[in-house]
Amino acid sequence: MSNSINLLIVDDHPFIIQGYKHAINSFTSKENYQFVISQADSCKTGYEILLNAEKPFDVVLLDLNMPAYPEKNILSGEDLAFLAREKNPECRLMMLTMSNDMEKVLSLIDTINPNGLVIKIDLDHKEMMRGFEKVMRSLYYYSNSVINLLKTKPWENYDFDNYDKELLTQMENGIKPRYLSKYVPLTVENVEKRLLNMYLFFKIDTFKYTDLVEKVKKKGLI
Repeated sequence: MSNSINLLIVDDHPFIIQGYKHAINSFTSKENYQFVISQADSCKTGYEILLNAEKPFDVVLLDLNMPAYPEKNILSGEDLAFLAREKNPECRLMMLTMSNDMEKVLSLIDTINPNGLVIKIDLDHKEMMRGFEKVMRSLYYYSNSVINLLKTKPWENYDFDNYDKELLTQMENGIKPRYLSKYVPLTVENVEKRLLNMYLFFKIDTFKYTDLVEKVKKKGLI
């Protein structure tokens, strides 16, 4: 029996949409998934599809820079990402941007926390395939330019405290990251920021919490 995945592609460049579809078809051939694909080419059509969908989208692949829909105050893919998460908080997001500005990249990670974030200068078929596969497995994927930008932040001043140790201990005990705020007195946003800081500080390029726990255990911190 196949697993049905409701997927939305939002991009105003037809060749990018075709690239996504190629990646999706390649992934489908290896996994037992049945994708139901919708597509939009502007903030307006993206808004209308998200608002009128019969069921929430499981995966949304979108570009940040698209024709705006000022009538509804939807000015970019960032606004559509918020709407997609509002309709389904568990939605997996993969976002593309032309911007290689550190503050913009950090803002996207802090406010939206997309599963995938790709700067377009990195984009080719291999990158598309790699990113889509990780997003489908609910892992994090940042393209090389994103990782290089994050590495320029002064993480050496990161303060590893008791909250971080408690987060890691709970993950070692089998608690998945999305549920950590129920076990540690921190907001969901604070948990996500702390985990991202630790991934970067300990150079966990896979952004898998199991790899983070393993690395920290080897250092004797938990």
